[in-house]
Amino acid sequence: MIYGPGIVNEPRQIDTMVSQADILPTLLHLIHYPHPYRLLGRNTINDPSGFASRVINDHILWVEPGILYIEDLNQSYTAYQYDSIHRQPYQKLSPQDPR
Repeated sequence: MIYGPGIVNEPRQIDTMVSQADILPTLLHLIHYPHPYRLLGRNTINDPSGFASRVINDHILWVEPGILYIEDLNQSYTAYQYDSIHRQPYQKLSPQDPR
């Protein structure tokens, strides 16, 4: 949630998936930062694609609309398809599934 009187003129809700890495690029867009920058995240106001990821040691979790991917590096991986990330069970995808 961002509150910025004089900066955010038209309140709106953005329903795309975001990550903590997206906060700084979004804030830089809102203040019209004039210099180029290279950051891991994205400006969530202008970029409608959404994903989130989390890496802890050798455990990776990648979430994007409709797909959940879990991997333990050099051990196992599983991909799931979902309608709502908050509603299980998820449908397990086969390793050959092109999605």
